[in-house]
Amino acid sequence: MRREIEFTCTICQKKFRTINYKKKDGTDRKFCSRQCAGKTVKMRFGGKKLSEEHKTKIKESLQKFNKEHPERRARGEFLSKRVGLSTKGKYKKSPKSILEFSKRTVTKILVRIKANCSRCGWNEGTCDIHHIRGKKIENPDDHSNLSCLCPNCHRLATMKKLKPEDIIPLTVQFGNTLFDHYYG
Repeated sequence: MRREIEFTCTICQKKFRTINYKKKDGTDRKFCSRQCAGKTVKMRFGGKKLSEEHKTKIKESLQKFNKEHPERRARGEFLSKRVGLSTKGKYKKSPKSILEFSKRTVTKILVRIKANCSRCGWNEGTCDIHHIRGKKIENPDDHSNLSCLCPNCHRLATMKKLKPEDIIPLTVQFGNTLFDHYYG
């Protein structure tokens, strides 16, 4: 079981949470982000850029470490939760609609929530977000006007071969839990 511990960054003095794994010399992690860690590299080398040879050595060292300690690499749901903790509150303060995010972020949210088509239940890939009553109404990006549809149902809905009453909106399908998955 992984246990998170709180540390203070040596560069920016921010408190951060991380898994308690130590370096070879027995010391704990010292930096809250790669940016802060990079600042020490710059300070160590007097602001000079690293040579390609030095970058290669660092890359090989990291690859070797990852091969020797695969259990220390964060991946999957654990990584998404870790990233979520570090980004919570940084970007969108209080989003009102899922469409305020980029397409990439919307896709990540739909994957995390394990969204399936609200009409046919298809879940073999990523679904699309569809405006049920179109975009020319008042407040078109409200979740009561948006639905999660597979590409086939989305095409049928766009060609008006599906009635808007037959399409389930996001508010009914996911309720208020949609933004809980924005942060992992």
